[in-house]
Amino acid sequence: MNTDHRTKIIAGWVSLLTAMLISLAATAEAVRRFHDPSPGAMVRVAVAPCSPFSVSSRLMRETAKLARELGVRMHTHLAETREEDMYCRQTLGRTPAEDLAMLQDLRMPIAVLSKAL
Repeated sequence: MNTDHRTKIIAGWVSLLTAMLISLAATAEAVRRFHDPSPGAMVRVAVAPCSPFSVSSRLMRETAKLARELGVRMHTHLAETREEDMYCRQTLGRTPAEDLAMLQDLRMPIAVLSKAL
């Protein structure tokens, strides 16, 4: 592997890590500004990575950690369409539910909303 290729790979990882940190910081700020934890509150904020197969395992874990630290819920989608289900099976070699199960170390209840396929 030449130096130019390594530099591009490192730059790509730095860019992804930066985007993740910015996303987590923006989420934390939204919780601090808008979440009302009081009983019967009309505005509650949850952290919500789109789906386990569309974000990195690290982002799912960091999001769960942030939710625990801020005392809010975490919400994600398993798969909303047959195409997403097939994508997981073909790309990851497992179903969306199996993909989420691999992240059991999230150590928190996750509200999972998934349309019936």
